Amino acid sequence: MMQGASTIPIVIRDHNARHLYILELTVCFEINQEAAHERKEDKYRTLVSNIKVERYKFFLYCVEVGSPGHITEDNIKRLRSLFYTLKMFITVSNLCSTLGKIAIVASYVIYHSKYDQNWSDPSYVKF
Repeated sequence: MMQGASTIPIVIRDHNARHLYILELTVCFEINQEAAHERKEDKYRTLVSNIKVERYKFFLYCVEVGSPGHITEDNIKRLRSLFYTLKMFITVSNLCSTLGKIAIVASYVIYHSKYDQNWSDPSYVKF
């Protein structure tokens, strides 16, 4: 896990193959999806060099979902690539639908909670 990170990525480690897969999900406005993707890739550049020292092969999947639930074709391709690589039989359409719902609910919660005094340590949204 990265210290100081505002989000916690999903990390999958295949110790035998020495592969490390990181999935970083970002919810942002549609107009910011490309910039958010570039920021996430930049965030992991240092980590990649450290992992190479440990002789792990590193796979980074940054996925951005628009706040109303929009997922770009590039993000769908990234998810398909991840599922194919991990031999996971999950339909991307079902995942995109679920991610879209999470983005909409999270955006709603953030909007209505942004001035709440307890916002510094909000609880997780439950579905």
